[in-house]
Amino acid sequence: MSVKCVSCESSIVECDVEAGASSCWCMSYPQVMELDVETSCLCASCLTKKIGTKTKQIAVDYKHGVDENIALKSAHLKAIEGIDYYMENGFFVMKGWSHLKRGNCCGNKCRHCPYDYINVAR
Repeated sequence: MSVKCVSCESSIVECDVEAGASSCWCMSYPQVMELDVETSCLCASCLTKKIGTKTKQIAVDYKHGVDENIALKSAHLKAIEGIDYYMENGFFVMKGWSHLKRGNCCGNKCRHCPYDYINVAR
């Protein structure tokens, strides 16, 4: 079933659940917030922005001692641009969420490390 994105109202969203399927394309994104399929269908761009904001906050919270252990729910998912990484001058820059999914500091002094560089040689 085609519906308008409830956020930007300009994109058309193909909702597989509304069409009778047991899952939808949006269910391959990190499950970090409640989404009501009937009232909250978002286009891929708006959903990426919304989840990107939430995962950024999760990484910041983790760095400040709030451990929701939420990253484990999405550790198996493929990397999504805008959520797990962004591109800068042709390079992948991994975001805090991607590091949380990894589960530890890699020791490479990553820009968005939520682990306070605990494995970086000093």
